[in-house]
Amino acid sequence: MKISRPIWRTCFFKVLTTIVTLICVVSIAISLVILRNQKRFFLEIVLREHQSQTRYVARTLLEPLLYEDIYTIYATLRELVENDPHIAWMELRDRGGHTVLRYPRRPKTFSEKIIVLSAGITNDHRETLGTLLVGFDQRPFSLQLQQAQLRLLLWTALVILLSVGVILLLSRKFGKPLLALTEAARQISRGRLGLRIDLKGPGEIGELIEAFNRMSTELKNSMERLKKVHEQMAKSEKFYALGQFASGVAHEIRNPLTSISLALELLKSGQENRKALKVIEREIQRIDRLVQTFLDFARSHSLKLEREKVNLNTLVLELLDLVSFQARKSNIQIHTDLKEVPLLETSAEALRQILLNVMLNAIQAMPRGGELRVRTAPQNEHLVVWIEDTGEGIPSGLLERIFEPFFTTKPDGTGIGLAITKNLVELLGGEIRIFSEEGKGTRVELRFPLRAPHGS
Repeated sequence: MKISRPIWRTCFFKVLTTIVTLICVVSIAISLVILRNQKRFFLEIVLREHQSQTRYVARTLLEPLLYEDIYTIYATLRELVENDPHIAWMELRDRGGHTVLRYPRRPKTFSEKIIVLSAGITNDHRETLGTLLVGFDQRPFSLQLQQAQLRLLLWTALVILLSVGVILLLSRKFGKPLLALTEAARQISRGRLGLRIDLKGPGEIGELIEAFNRMSTELKNSMERLKKVHEQMAKSEKFYALGQFASGVAHEIRNPLTSISLALELLKSGQENRKALKVIEREIQRIDRLVQTFLDFARSHSLKLEREKVNLNTLVLELLDLVSFQARKSNIQIHTDLKEVPLLETSAEALRQILLNVMLNAIQAMPRGGELRVRTAPQNEHLVVWIEDTGEGIPSGLLERIFEPFFTTKPDGTGIGLAITKNLVELLGGEIRIFSEEGKGTRVELRFPLRAPHGS
């Protein structure tokens, strides 16, 4: 299975990255604190050592200074300066602060990092005989400090590199299987049942992958079983519908045939020949109408529709004008409420037959007069037509059967009209619903998509 989304875009990777970033930030902050404290600690130690050294040299120079032994003092200062890399220069001053001796006269280094420390030279009576000034070069100290800082930075960089390595390892070990699970679930939701994940994950993630693969296989098998059951049920329903259809055809044709048989008996006996011929003619025409109706019903299941742009309101007004004579004859008033609607991509012929069937049914439901109301309006990528009458209504127990072929509440009805209407509505990708209350009237709701459904 191909994973379409990069692993660095997953939530797991983002969480790991956040954790590693926090670790790095904390490591750097700790390193900075350590560096600052380390520098201060080093400086305190160095200053303490240099101060102790200055005092020690001052005590050493006490005796030569008492005897004014300048040579010994000079030799001592030179030896200390030349042998100690930390001492840049030394200077001896008298009680008045005047320079008695300085070595070297020019400093052996011109570094700006010089710390000058002083110590008084006193006798046993605590009388100050002079002052010793020592200039300490801080470059060796700075070098040691830099080395310590470098080691700390290397350790910090190592921690960061280890953290990055951990995130890459965990992403590969945990993130990739989780991403594969997410992608597989998305593919299954799109209908790719039976999809398997060919990855192994650690611990519970591995168990989850195995469970997911079992679930995917079971889903595929279940859907195949359901499909077979559905096909068997569809065949059964077709056979049942065919039986019902054949029964209805036989029932509807039996009565005209009976009348024709009786008329033929009259012809044989030579009685009322003209009347018998009229009966035969009438019943043959009735059979012809019945056969045509049944053919229309059969065609409505496999009708090939030619779609075009149709103005629903214009078509409604044309059909109302067509049925207006029959409405006036039955003392029915027509009311319209047609909202502005966009053009409908549909079959004008099928839509005309649907609306005409429903309007005629509404008029036939009001033999003693009433009101016929027609409304149109757009709703959520659909156009809706409501056709209402104020007739006797349909009993609630019969509403579920009104779309069944050959079911009718009219004495002279065939029970095919609404079945044909429902088939045509479904061919157009629409929906028909009927609401009725006995004694108050019926409302038919027709809902059509603005654009033709794919494959129709």
